[in-house]
Amino acid sequence: LNKNLREIGISDAGKGLENLGSAVQESIYANSSCHLNQAERIRFRDSGSDQILLPMRSNPWVKKYFDGIMLKITTYDALHGAKLMETLLEYVRNNGDMKLTAQKLFQHSNTIRYRIDKIRKLLNLADDADSLAQLYLFVRLHEIDQNSDLI
Repeated sequence: LNKNLREIGISDAGKGLENLGSAVQESIYANSSCHLNQAERIRFRDSGSDQILLPMRSNPWVKKYFDGIMLKITTYDALHGAKLMETLLEYVRNNGDMKLTAQKLFQHSNTIRYRIDKIRKLLNLADDADSLAQLYLFVRLHEIDQNSDLI
């Protein structure tokens, strides 16, 4: 991360004292989104899925979802000396681009394809848009979890 970057989160809550609590909370979430995206300034309404994920990160159902996926992947990695977690994180950061992920991890694209297929099988996911969304949500929750000191 750029240590010189100034991060400003901007609330969209209305004016008036009755909106002060929401305004402060939205600003905090928007600021966290700035940090995660390495952006200077983000309005809460422009923070994408962070509008949902940041406020819900402590929800027991979200935590159960996240922990379940994390356990499956990290257990497999530990038992088989695999690098599924590392591959998944890089794959999502590269917007699902197998070639770019392979380049960044110094692997053949077939290796990346194999690992992503293995993750899908472990998580019982199809090769469809819903599965991609679930992988993205998991990775974003992981990033939020890794930066939980911000919130």
